[in-house]
Amino acid sequence: MDSTSEEIRPPEVSAALHNGNRRLRDIERAAIEHTLAQTGNNQSQAARILGISRPTLLRKLKGYRVEDAVARMHRSAQAAADFDDRCSPRFNDPR
Repeated sequence: MDSTSEEIRPPEVSAALHNGNRRLRDIERAAIEHTLAQTGNNQSQAARILGISRPTLLRKLKGYRVEDAVARMHRSAQAAADFDDRCSPRFNDPR
């Protein structure tokens, strides 16, 4: 990318692009969560502030819940494996 295109980019876009290694989806999710917190979880008002329709907001929230469920499932599986490791008898080899 040349310096000319960098100069015409709005500052908020540049800030988002240089926001470490965060994925766009993570940045979008953070914006939605922040806006919902500001509006007291009023989804209609949050959607208006974000410039999206309420059904779009709900679809995005549903997608995040699916991600959360998958993350919880992985954490639960890891916790179960850790529990099994802690609770399984350890036999010393007498040899």
